[in-house]
Amino acid sequence: MPFCFPYGPRLRLAALTLLALVGCSAFESQADNFPDAGPNGPDSTYAGVGQGIPFGEFALTPDHFRPPYTSAVVPVTRSSVASVLRAAQDHKLRLVLNLAGGASHYTNSDGTFNFELWKAQVATYRDVDFSPYVTEGLVLAHFLIDEPGAALTWGGRPVSRAQIEEMANYSKSIWPSLPTTVRASAEWLRQGDTTYASLDIAWAQWAGPGHGGGAGLTPEEFRDKNVARAKELQLGLIFGLNLLDGGDGSSEITGTEPGWWQMSPPELTHAGTVLAGAPYACALLSWRYHAPFESRPDIREALDSVARLAATRGGTSCTRRGADSTP
Repeated sequence: MPFCFPYGPRLRLAALTLLALVGCSAFESQADNFPDAGPNGPDSTYAGVGQGIPFGEFALTPDHFRPPYTSAVVPVTRSSVASVLRAAQDHKLRLVLNLAGGASHYTNSDGTFNFELWKAQVATYRDVDFSPYVTEGLVLAHFLIDEPGAALTWGGRPVSRAQIEEMANYSKSIWPSLPTTVRASAEWLRQGDTTYASLDIAWAQWAGPGHGGGAGLTPEEFRDKNVARAKELQLGLIFGLNLLDGGDGSSEITGTEPGWWQMSPPELTHAGTVLAGAPYACALLSWRYHAPFESRPDIREALDSVARLAATRGGTSCTRRGADSTP
């Protein structure tokens, strides 16, 4: 039974109102406190609906829901999702919700992906109707899984492209209007013969000129390649930066792994400006918030400059289907 949200028409027959209140009481007693969705969405006060594109990071907690961030990628639980939605609404952030949580929740003992465990995690939210928040602009997408093609993450066996589409289809079977995304580039998604009908958004993360999909490329070449591939697949496109490991070494500050480097302020400004300014891209969401990194004045200035560009750019849809891919 879907959760009874306090939105929509308020003039009801007294008997039906009483039934609704009784039906919701069990959830309210568990401290569910879902915010009221705007009745006339989309709401242009949210970045990415009307003006600007969402600008944010992974690992932002509600106490970081403040400028310059207008978006966040947030893992939630069934008991925390209401409070996260309310915090985001209060601070005008758009959310990409990770409903299933980390990989440990849906892997086998050998580290390989377990689709049934993943579905069980997602199914705990069946009683939550996300559609009003999608219409309002508060929820941008459902984040299905992170880096499915990284074999080392998945016990040596990457999550297949067919499984990605199957996951998206399962999400749509519960929330038809909730866009689906996966942190996998359009270049990776187009390999093989999978057709994407339920997956909506590809996600290309710049990891510098020495790693990942950006190896040997400039930010401009990386942008153009991923936009072209997303158009071929008729998918929307999110860009991101690997802030802590996406440098070329010019920062001289080691990243989270040997051989990786933090981005320098000039690198961050250049790549961030190129990717945030791509008309086809619907958001710039980067990996990841790290207080010591972002507390540096030079890094803060670079992030703020990219955020200003994202805020003034024309908004574009993340769900791009059909032959017309013009923003």
